[in-house]
Amino acid sequence: MYEYLKVNLQEKLAGFRDFAHYNEEKEDRLPLKALFLSGVDALSKDALYYLEKIMRFGSKNGVLSFVNLESEKNNQSAEDLKKHAEFFRDRISFERFKYLNVEVINDQGIKSQHMKDFADKIKAYYKQKKEVKRELKALQSLKCLCR
Repeated sequence: MYEYLKVNLQEKLAGFRDFAHYNEEKEDRLPLKALFLSGVDALSKDALYYLEKIMRFGSKNGVLSFVNLESEKNNQSAEDLKKHAEFFRDRISFERFKYLNVEVINDQGIKSQHMKDFADKIKAYYKQKKEVKRELKALQSLKCLCR
């Protein structure tokens, strides 16, 4: 995942605000990826370093990180990750998607159906939000025409 981000940042996303801006301008769209982790305290120091980078820069570059910190025995790992995490504030860039395809690529320890259900809920949320915005725009256009 780190290599994916590194390549995208260096080769594809140069000159763009974020990956959503890239997807609006280019034909070869980049997919939104999600990384779900638990048991982070078992990671090596190097792996934690890369995870911190993914969490810090991933959201603007098409990689969302979901880390279950409640399971951590070593509170220092959890605190370090919180310190380096970029919290999910920028929902706008994800709401601009024309489509959202979800696929579970690597599933170890978590049942695929649970992940698929979670991903389907995310997809449904954004689909519903886009529908509401479309209806509001239609009503506003109708209101402008009536004046």
